[in-house]
Amino acid sequence: MAKSHKIDVQRREDEGKGASRRLRHAGQVPAIVYGGDLEPVSIQLNHNDVWLASQN
Repeated sequence: MAKSHKIDVQRREDEGKGASRRLRHAGQVPAIVYGGDLEPVSIQLNHNDVWLASQN
């Protein structure tokens, strides 16, 4: 059975290559959530949380 993990995310306002690069240097993972008829939402996740979730 698959395990589920809870990862806290934050909405981000800055977009673009420079903003994403600054997030990565700060230990964050930039991402975009797409789905259905809704507009895409830019988010950021903690790198360590994502890495730990991917290891289990």
